Amino acid sequence: MSQTLRPRTVGEILDLAFRLYRANFKAMTIIAAFLLVPVAVLQALLLLAIGDDLLFGPGSVSSLLANTIGAFVQLGAAGLVTGGASHLLFRHLDGNPTTWQRSLGVTMRRIIPIALTAVATLFISSVGLIFCIAPGVWLWTSFYVAVPALVREEIGPIKAMQRSFELVRPRFWPTLGLGVVAYFLTSLITSAVTWVVTLGSIIPFINTDPGELPDPTALTATVAVGTFVAILILLITTPFLASVATALYVDLLIRTEAFDLEKMISQLDDEESGDNRPPSRPPGARPEDVRGDLPPRPPSVPPPPPPRDDGSDDGFGLDP
Repeated sequence: MSQTLRPRTVGEILDLAFRLYRANFKAMTIIAAFLLVPVAVLQALLLLAIGDDLLFGPGSVSSLLANTIGAFVQLGAAGLVTGGASHLLFRHLDGNPTTWQRSLGVTMRRIIPIALTAVATLFISSVGLIFCIAPGVWLWTSFYVAVPALVREEIGPIKAMQRSFELVRPRFWPTLGLGVVAYFLTSLITSAVTWVVTLGSIIPFINTDPGELPDPTALTATVAVGTFVAILILLITTPFLASVATALYVDLLIRTEAFDLEKMISQLDDEESGDNRPPSRPPGARPEDVRGDLPPRPPSVPPPPPPRDDGSDDGFGLDP
C-alpha cells in the first residue's frame, strides 16, 4: 500500500472526477447513448401523441401521468448509465481497463437491480423533499453512492442503499457540498440550453389563436429539436455525474477501508502523460521479478562447490 495514502478534499475529488471524465469520455458517452437515446425517442413519440392535449386541451391528468412515467423511465436509464460508467471507471482505476461493450454488458445483466436502486433512491428523496426540505436533502446525500456501491460490491438494491448510508454518514457535509457543486455545474449547461430551446419552441405558436390548434409540422419540429437537445445534454452531464459519484465512492472507501487511491492516481497520471512503458529490468532480474509494487529479486549466485575429499578445502571453494 502506498506510504503517501491519504483521503482527498472535496476539490481533489472533483479534480479526479474531471480527469476520469476526460480519460473515458468517449466510452461513457457511447454507453449513455445506448441507454438514453431510446428512452428520449419514446418520450418524444409520446409527447407527439398527446401534444394537442398537453398544450391546448383538457387532458392535463393524462399528460401529467405520461410525463411522470416518462420521468421515472428516464431516471432508471440514467441510473443504468451511472452503473455502466462506474464499472468502466473502476476497471480504469484498478489498472485493468475494459471496453464500453463489456461495461454495457455488465450493466444489462444487472439492469433490474441498478434501475431499481436509481429510482428508489430518488423517489424516497423526493418524498422527503415534498414533506420537508431537510429530510429530502439528507436522504439524497446519504444515497449518493448507492449505484457505484451496487456495481463494485455486487450487492442488491437495499444493501446498496444501506452501504451508501454507512459510507456517507461520517462525511455527510463534504458529500453534500460535492453533490451540490456537481449539480450546479450540470444545471448551468442544462438551464442555458433549455432556455434557448424553450424560447425557440414558443415562436411557432405566437400567432396561434387561443382556440386554434397549432400547425402539426411546427409541433413536430419543436418536439424533434427539444428531444435532440435533451439527448445532447444527457450525454454530457450523466457521465460526469457518474464520474463524481465514483470518485466520491473511492474516497469514502479510503477513509473506511484504506482503499489504495494513490496507486490509481499514479496510473492515471502515467496514462495522461502517455508514459505506458513497463518498468526497466535491472541486471540479473528475471522479467517476472519486475513489478511496480515489489523490488526486483537479487541476481542468483551459484552455490559453492562441494568440499574435496582430502580435507584441504577452506569452506569457500578455495585451496589453502
